[in-house]
Amino acid sequence: MTNGPLGVRAEIAATGEVGLFLPLLGDHHAHVQLVDSEVLAGSNLGFVLDLGGNITGARGVVGIAEQVSEQVTVAYAGAFLAPPGGYPSDRSWAPAGSVRFVASAEAAERAVLEQLRAGASVIKVSLHADAGPVFDLTTLEAICTVAHRQRVVVIGHAEGVGMTELALSGGVDVLAHAPFTEVVKRDVLDACVARGMTWITTFDIHGYGSPSPEQAENLSLSLDNAWRFVQEGGALLYGTDLGNGDVPVGLNAREIELMHEVGLEPQGILAAMSSSWLTRHTGARLEPARGSFVAIDDDTTGSLDDMLSALTRTRPIHSTDLVSYDD
Repeated sequence: MTNGPLGVRAEIAATGEVGLFLPLLGDHHAHVQLVDSEVLAGSNLGFVLDLGGNITGARGVVGIAEQVSEQVTVAYAGAFLAPPGGYPSDRSWAPAGSVRFVASAEAAERAVLEQLRAGASVIKVSLHADAGPVFDLTTLEAICTVAHRQRVVVIGHAEGVGMTELALSGGVDVLAHAPFTEVVKRDVLDACVARGMTWITTFDIHGYGSPSPEQAENLSLSLDNAWRFVQEGGALLYGTDLGNGDVPVGLNAREIELMHEVGLEPQGILAAMSSSWLTRHTGARLEPARGSFVAIDDDTTGSLDDMLSALTRTRPIHSTDLVSYDD
């Protein structure tokens, strides 16, 4: 077993099923309005972080969060903050009310506070140079400054040449995707690591296992940038852009395998999938005694493949349902 056991041995009291009790696992990049809420509630996700949606619409993020709350904890960013005409305001998949235009630095405070008052625990900004206007540095800095004064992190969609550097310069804390449209320059990558920036993986959106030539190029760039980022000490979070295309509603084997490909061992992957970042940085209220359980049969060898596979077979559970639980 690589780097020691992933969790503690436990037995489900009602069934006698033996396995491992792990930290609660979930997805740090989702769009719950684009997912069937019944399928989400029945999945093996313990939490999701919604990164752009209409909070209060007829089928808004808050309503969906309440529907699935017994099974899945939903934390959310609120609307994408974008300059007028910016991404994803022209996308058919973007629900009405899911984009909030911010026209100037002076308008930043109102826009950020609107999201926070509606229950958002992170702020999402759009920096997509290939799909319309992007924030100037002054406006982006103003958004990040307001958010940071409220002790809230800013997550940025950075796509297009120079967008990782803009996100870094403007104060963005987390990239919603490992950069996939350019080779991140060494000095920019080093500065991202030094600043403590985190990247969310979302590797599998580039073709869902069967990429077109363009998707294959984006995947290659994403993996190379992420590998260099990890080698320099950068931190990744597991996220799939759930709701985007053919991403499975649940823990994704392809995403996990690609995380290993960029240099994360099972313990590192487990940490990137766990709720620890969410509870530290969003104030999400997750039951401390809730975690994820995976059955382990007698044929399990403890090999790398076994451990990576085990992470896709987990299901949320409460520790009170367990016996033989090792503290």
